[in-house]
Amino acid sequence: MGFLFVLAGLGAVLGGFTLFAGMLLTKSAPQEAASAAMAVGFAVVPYVLARAVQLYLAAEQAKKHNADVLDRLDRLCRSQDQSNSMPLTAPSSAPADPPAKPFKAESVWNGLG
Repeated sequence: MGFLFVLAGLGAVLGGFTLFAGMLLTKSAPQEAASAAMAVGFAVVPYVLARAVQLYLAAEQAKKHNADVLDRLDRLCRSQDQSNSMPLTAPSSAPADPPAKPFKAESVWNGLG
């Protein structure tokens, strides 16, 4: 991957040199346009190639990651299905707490008024 970006950097330097030399050494506007087009080609084509490879590798890595996440989710769903099919345990035989007495607001204010 690094090689492609080094190649893109060299293409940019070569394109800059081509543009500079084309502006100095040409004698007409069509020749300048042709040298400018060649300079753009030298700079852009290696960069586009490097970015395309980079995006392809990132997409492959994302596919692998997504497959891993999907596999983990499948295992989680299977484990939950297995735990739901297991029989429930009987509730403990400890007595329940008695219900709390309802709060009466007037009992707080007794003797304050």
